[in-house]
Amino acid sequence: IELSELYDAMNEIMTADDETTVMDKSQIESIFMLSDLDHHGAQEGLDVKEFIVFCAVGFILAEAGGKSAKLITGEVSENDKEYRDAMMDIVGAYLTFDKEGKGYFTSDEMHNAVQSVGKKDAGNLLTPERWRELDIDHSGVVDFEEFVHAFSLWVTAGDDEDSDEE
Repeated sequence: IELSELYDAMNEIMTADDETTVMDKSQIESIFMLSDLDHHGAQEGLDVKEFIVFCAVGFILAEAGGKSAKLITGEVSENDKEYRDAMMDIVGAYLTFDKEGKGYFTSDEMHNAVQSVGKKDAGNLLTPERWRELDIDHSGVVDFEEFVHAFSLWVTAGDDEDSDEE
């Protein structure tokens, strides 16, 4: 999805009930750029995984700013509840590793968190290959956007529909 399409869609959603609510284009562009992990978004738009990152970041910002679906529309549909539950699961999983909420976690923090769970062989799942999947920019730390992107890869692994969409 390209930035202009995303902006139009967000405004259509936000103005469905209230003609005065218009999304700030710079906010959408900022979230778009944060979500563009391969840095091809300006030319190619966001792929499915990056769109999931966009949704997760937007969700957190809306929750923090008090603009959740219930506050905007006055009610929560079943789809909104499922979406919110899924986003909260992702945030909770991320905070398992970034316990201090500093915006990133290291390989050591990830290993310590997994070992503290007490599952004997859980640490064996944290291979160098898995870390490379997480640390997309090879900075030595994983931020929220990278985590969501990798998480979406793992939960859709083997999904034939996904490979057709990208």
